[in-house]
Amino acid sequence: MRKTPRAATVVRTAVCRLVAGFLAGLVFWSLAPVCLGWHTGAVVSGSMEPAIRRGDVVVSAPLAPELVAPGAVLAFTGPQGATVVHRVVGRPSPGTFTTKGDANPTADSAPVAASDVIGLGRLRVPLVGHPVAWAATGQWVPLAASGVLLVLVCAGAVAPGRRDEDGGGRGALVRGGSLAGALAVLVVLTARPPAGASFVARTQSTATWTTAATGPGGCAVRYALANRWGDDPGGPGLRYFTVDLRIANLGGQDIRGWTLALRYGDEGPVFTGAPEVWGAEIVVSPHAVSLSNAEWDPLIPAHGSVGGNVDGSNRVGFNATYRGWAAAPQSATLNGVPCDVTSTGTESPRPVPTATPSPTQTPSPTAPAPEPSWPPPPEPSRTPEPEPSAPPDPSPAPVLGQPVPAV
Repeated sequence: MRKTPRAATVVRTAVCRLVAGFLAGLVFWSLAPVCLGWHTGAVVSGSMEPAIRRGDVVVSAPLAPELVAPGAVLAFTGPQGATVVHRVVGRPSPGTFTTKGDANPTADSAPVAASDVIGLGRLRVPLVGHPVAWAATGQWVPLAASGVLLVLVCAGAVAPGRRDEDGGGRGALVRGGSLAGALAVLVVLTARPPAGASFVARTQSTATWTTAATGPGGCAVRYALANRWGDDPGGPGLRYFTVDLRIANLGGQDIRGWTLALRYGDEGPVFTGAPEVWGAEIVVSPHAVSLSNAEWDPLIPAHGSVGGNVDGSNRVGFNATYRGWAAAPQSATLNGVPCDVTSTGTESPRPVPTATPSPTQTPSPTAPAPEPSWPPPPEPSRTPEPEPSAPPDPSPAPVLGQPVPAV
C-alpha cells in the first residue's frame, strides 16, 4: 500500500482544523450571548437583505423601548407569534413603532407595541442559521449535504494515526472527502460579505460610522421645507414637516458613501421622531439629524448631486415630528466637511412678546422742614381784650302827668 505523503496529511489536517475552528467560533458567538440574557434567532427570509441575509443569526440585547430611535433594528414578536427582525422607521405614537424590512417596498401594516419588543439588534453572525432556515422551509437536500460536509471536516481535523498512515481505499476516500469538504466550506465563507458591517453601522451612533471623504471642492446643500402642519409655530404642541434635500459634490472626486449631518439651534426644531425617510438612512436627536446613503446608492459623482427630484426619482428627504420653530439648520457637514446651506420655506424664530410693565410715578421731592432754632423765639404776647362792661340801666322814661324828681 502506498503511504499518504506526510506533507499532504499535514496540509489536510491544518485546513480541516482551521475550518472547524472557524465554524466553532461562529457557533460560539451565536449561543454565548444567551448566557447574558440576550436573544438569538436565525433569519429565514430575505426581507432585510442585503444588510441581514437569509441564514444569518441575529443577536438582540434587551433595551428600554423609549430609548429606541428610528434606524435601529428590532427583534419583536409579530402578529402571528413568530419573531421578526425589521428596522424602525418611525414612532407614530408613544409606545408604538413603525417597522419595515430593508428589502420590502412598504412599511409593515401593523405597528409594533413596546410590549412586543424582544430586543435591539447588536450582532449578526453569518451562515450559522442556514440549517435552521433549511429545516423551516423543508429544504432537506442542502441540510443533508451540510451535515455530510461537517462530518468530513471533523474527521479531517482529527490527528492521523498509524492506520491512517498505512493508507487504504476507505482511508483515502475519507481523507480526500475531508479536504474537499473543508475547501468547499472555506470557499463559501470567503464568498460571503464581511459579517455585520452594514448592520452594525445602522445601530450604533454616527460617531462610529466609517465613510469616504468628500472631494477637495467642498459641498452644498439645498434644504427645502415642502410641507408644514400642526400646532401654532413656536408653541408647545407637536408639529410635522416634510424636508426635501439636494446634496451637491462640488469637488472633482466621486464620493462613495456619505453622511450628511444637520444641526439646528436651541429655538427649534426640537425633534421627537422621524416617521419616514426616503433615499437614505436616518438617525434623529433633539437638535440634529444625520442621514447616510442608502446601501443601494452610495455614490455622489464628481460635480454631481443626489436628491432634489420631488417626482420620486433620486429623492432624498424625510418627514419629522418636532416642537418649536421650523427653522433652517445652522450648519451642515458632509462626511465631516462643512457645506454651504441654502433653505426655502423655513420659519424665522420670532421672540415671544412679553408684557411691558407700566412706569410707576415717582412723587416729586418736597423741601425739608426747617430745623427749629435754639433758643426758641418768645411767643408773641397777646393783647388783652377789654372785658365788655355791663350797659347802664336805662332810666325810666317819664310818665306824662307825673312830676319829675329832682336830681
